[in-house]
Amino acid sequence: MQERFHSIQYLRGIAALMVVFTHLKENLNGAFGITDIGSKLFSHGIFGVDLFFIISGFIIHQSTLKKEHSKPLTFIIRRIFRIYPVFIFCVFTFIAIAPGIPQPVDLAKGLMFIPLNFDSAAPFYGYNFLYPAWTLTYELLFYSIFVLAISICHEKRGLIASLIILTCVIFLQLISNNTVSFELPLTLAFTQGLFKLLASPMLIEFIYGIIISAVISRVNFKRSTYISLSILSFIIFISLFECGVSNFHGPSSYGFAAIAVTIAGLTLERSGVLPKIGILDRLGDISYSLYLSHIIIFFAIKYYITTPFNINTEGSLTYFLLATGVALIISNLIFRYIEITFIRLGKSVTRRVG
Repeated sequence: MQERFHSIQYLRGIAALMVVFTHLKENLNGAFGITDIGSKLFSHGIFGVDLFFIISGFIIHQSTLKKEHSKPLTFIIRRIFRIYPVFIFCVFTFIAIAPGIPQPVDLAKGLMFIPLNFDSAAPFYGYNFLYPAWTLTYELLFYSIFVLAISICHEKRGLIASLIILTCVIFLQLISNNTVSFELPLTLAFTQGLFKLLASPMLIEFIYGIIISAVISRVNFKRSTYISLSILSFIIFISLFECGVSNFHGPSSYGFAAIAVTIAGLTLERSGVLPKIGILDRLGDISYSLYLSHIIIFFAIKYYITTPFNINTEGSLTYFLLATGVALIISNLIFRYIEITFIRLGKSVTRRVG
């Protein structure tokens, strides 16, 4: 049976909440008479995305430990049922409540996880029709690479996937720019969007997760060693922000901080000190639904409640808490009635075909 890592679950939930707070920080500015309180508190909120990528690499590697549970077709079916139903629900909910009709091309690109504009800045490339879903483009690209790795050799899947990613990133950047950089933003000369994605340093963060998974499965330290490693990793995590090393997306920026906090959580859990925190466990459960739906919820609150009734949302702690609370409640419902339903359906389908 696959080991359940509560620390990873907690971090996944916190990562989603960080993104939520980032999109509310402007509304908090001015609260308590402090002009930029929101911007200061959540200036690094987008770090949650990089943490998500490392966690994803970790989880995908861990969830395929057993060969019988990680056949390529099984993997593909489960990922489709895990990703698409909530995404489709959120897209069409957004269309239903938003004024106007979306451009068919933008909608089609969004549904296929194709960024809207490859000529715009990396790593976003114009985002997705459903704004936060720009990250799913990288997720699905990583899944495709990992499926290929499983097909080649299950036992060496992590190594193979990592080598494919590194080869693409390094080789394509050399062709494009005659140099290699793991920093963002990054300008590439390619006209084909797929090459830009395959050359993106963001993919390196999935490798970080794979490496952490492989190491944590093999090491066995004393309790005191785990505690010391956890404290050291957390100090490094804080220091990376304080020294300005971690300040934007990418494996050499937020990626380093994400490695540190992931190791801090895992080693603390292995020491036996990490408590079972039900609310954080649940937050981890609903993290995907929360990540995708919160923008829609904020739009609905603003368009149908605060704007018509002239409710001030600027510098308002009340609005900040209300919007966060509603997002958590709705996300919990989406998780319970859509996400869980289709995850179970995906498992049922794989049992029939497998």
